[in-house]
Amino acid sequence: MKTISKTLIKLIALSIIFASCNTQTFRYYKAKAEKGDVDAQFNLGRCYEYFRKAATQGDADAQATLGICYYTGNGVVMNKVQAVHWFKMAAEQGLAAAQYFLGNSYYKGEGVAIDKQKAILWLTKAAKQGLVDAQKSLQVIYDEY
Repeated sequence: MKTISKTLIKLIALSIIFASCNTQTFRYYKAKAEKGDVDAQFNLGRCYEYFRKAATQGDADAQATLGICYYTGNGVVMNKVQAVHWFKMAAEQGLAAAQYFLGNSYYKGEGVAIDKQKAILWLTKAAKQGLVDAQKSLQVIYDEY
């Protein structure tokens, strides 16, 4: 099964983070933080803090992005179990991208036990919303049978 590359996942996460934080400010602090600026690193952490608060209050986009962060280890310690937790929270609210990531997690057994039926369930939900990657993933699964 083809999966989304880590680079694409990071871009998705950053695009959602940009929507959550002032884009110009985020870019400014990110550039400084990457050069070791402690204050910039602190300010990015505050952005993450509010981003996490939005996720815990039920914001599906924030939940999916936290899932991506945990999946890739971007900004947090990589933890596929936590990634699945956040993907599921957003997927249950109908977010197609989260349904796709959750379906792939079940398919590959990342953060959860392999479960082809749950993979098909979640990928189908995403595919019905027009997510082409989910449609392609389903085709690969069906070709395996």
